[in-house]
Amino acid sequence: MKKEENIDKIYLSEESINTIVNKIKHLYFNDLKKTSHYKYSLLRRNTDEDLLKECFVQFDKIKMVLYRTRTSGYNSYDFIYVIDKTKYITYSIHFDKKPYQILNAIVSNRIFDNYREYLTKTYPEKLI
Repeated sequence: MKKEENIDKIYLSEESINTIVNKIKHLYFNDLKKTSHYKYSLLRRNTDEDLLKECFVQFDKIKMVLYRTRTSGYNSYDFIYVIDKTKYITYSIHFDKKPYQILNAIVSNRIFDNYREYLTKTYPEKLI
């Protein structure tokens, strides 16, 4: 993790996740304002934006939410959607402005269970 960001909360229980997800359930991907960092990240990582649009509304796939504070002031919720055993997508969304801003969206070709285990062992005091 970069020095300019910090994980403050890790939402793992279905109830706590649903509380946060309710903030975006009424939205479609195109409702989110895309930041310049998001656009740059898509190009840098060669990310398929159609995949991001398609998966965004699949709220039942959200298995973890992180709350991060950043020195930039753009605090965010990271919604982790598990697509399959070896792929998950993280959407980083900033709620402090309307329309909500998407700061980043990353497709990870890794095993989500390993990532979750790492976070729960590294930050047990932040689990909700």
